Amino acid sequence: EALDLLRPQGEDAAIAVLLSNLGLVYRGQGKYDQALSFFDQALILMKRVQDELGVAGVYNSLGKTYLMMGCLPEALSCCQTALAMYERLKDEKGMAGAWYHLAFIYEAQHDLDQAVKTMEKVVLIDIKYGLPKLAENRQYLEQWKMKQHGAGR
Repeated sequence: EALDLLRPQGEDAAIAVLLSNLGLVYRGQGKYDQALSFFDQALILMKRVQDELGVAGVYNSLGKTYLMMGCLPEALSCCQTALAMYERLKDEKGMAGAWYHLAFIYEAQHDLDQAVKTMEKVVLIDIKYGLPKLAENRQYLEQWKMKQHGAGR
């Protein structure tokens, strides 16, 4: 209903946010194809209104969705794009979000060295800003370090 109200008014920025949020809802329900469709639509509109931070966020959401689907090359590409944008915008919290997903992509690719290095960056940002996932991210980091050592390192 909100989409129907906003479309005639040309509220592209608001529509883009709504589409992205719908993508999050569908991803949460495990409806990945529908989530990707909403994220793709949001991406088009965010690019149109030149919302670079929004574009980076959608790429990060796409990356997480592809990761959840097991499509690692697509996940990697989207998260690397998001990271590059966040770096250009000097958005450290955004960078931490992209690194977070990248760490799990590397872990899924069995590249524990890269997963650990990447999660260490996330933890540093968590500490710097007092972010709520610090304890959880430290646990992932310690688990991966233990796996590294268990793998004969």
